[in-house]
Amino acid sequence: LEIGSDKDAATDFRLIYATTDGVQAFSVRGDGYVDVNTLFVATGGVTIQDNGLHVTGGGMTVAGDPAVIRAETTQDPALEVTATEGDFGGDVLSLIAGAQYNTTGFNFLTATTSASADALFAVRGDGAAVISGGGLIVEVGGATIEQSGLHVNQAGATIAAGGLNVSQDGLTVEDGGAVIYDSGSNASTLLVQNLDVALPSHLSVLSIVSSAPETGVPYPDSFNLLDVVLDGDSTDPMSVLVVSSEPRTLVRAGGMDIIGGVTVASGGLMVEAAGVTIASGGLNVSGFGSFDTDVQVQGVLTTRGGLISTGVVTGTDVVIDGSVTASSGTLTVNGVASTGA
Repeated sequence: LEIGSDKDAATDFRLIYATTDGVQAFSVRGDGYVDVNTLFVATGGVTIQDNGLHVTGGGMTVAGDPAVIRAETTQDPALEVTATEGDFGGDVLSLIAGAQYNTTGFNFLTATTSASADALFAVRGDGAAVISGGGLIVEVGGATIEQSGLHVNQAGATIAAGGLNVSQDGLTVEDGGAVIYDSGSNASTLLVQNLDVALPSHLSVLSIVSSAPETGVPYPDSFNLLDVVLDGDSTDPMSVLVVSSEPRTLVRAGGMDIIGGVTVASGGLMVEAAGVTIASGGLNVSGFGSFDTDVQVQGVLTTRGGLISTGVVTGTDVVIDGSVTASSGTLTVNGVASTGA
């Protein structure tokens, strides 16, 4: 069958027009446009060489074998899905699997390249997004995790800017410790502040706890609970304050200024070198005073339980409520008041 027309191709006439009961079933327009109610292709498929396939109504359903889209372009997307309605409120793209929910046996989505044997990005059947290459870059809007938290199995987490803000439930480092490096000069490297104005008495703003028992070993041959160091980058750093596991607190440089006094509950006071100088207020010994070296009093020395010295005692105003014993040396006092022997 050959159908021809002497008229040039145009849209104002038909080459073929077929009807059933007065209703058009099939037509071929003069420009080659085919209008068919239903098209069924049993074998061989359909090949469109130019202008593509346009579905203006009814949508498109591919049943049976999967659909494959190949695009020979270097710029345009291979697949573009657009919802053109301005008040559209559904899903632009919906992926539905008939498999069991929450399983890792299939993927909703897989992204790869012809040069890669493994998927670079995949959305598993349990909803997990797996990124196997390139990482994740969030340029605007940040990332919010509603449940299950953030888990980093390798390489840690790096925050280039903005810092880390934990607004609830605190921060826990289970292993590996924590190291803080700070190159800034306008803020404290570490600030620990509790904003509760009625903090319970059994809590501490800062607590340093070791599961190891006391060692009984003097510094520096034991581990330390606290070590405050100056000039730490040099070959000879200066350890200023140490709380050792002996346990003992050592002020190793600079001395110590105390406002409010010092109370020694047990163990007494031992000065290994340079002695003790009291600028004002004198020295009041409520118990027994014992000195293994020379004692020079330029102000007031008051003892409530007597005085024993194996050295020289020199003073201008000494008050002793107990006895005075000088086992050696010389006792020279200009004005001694003693209620004992």
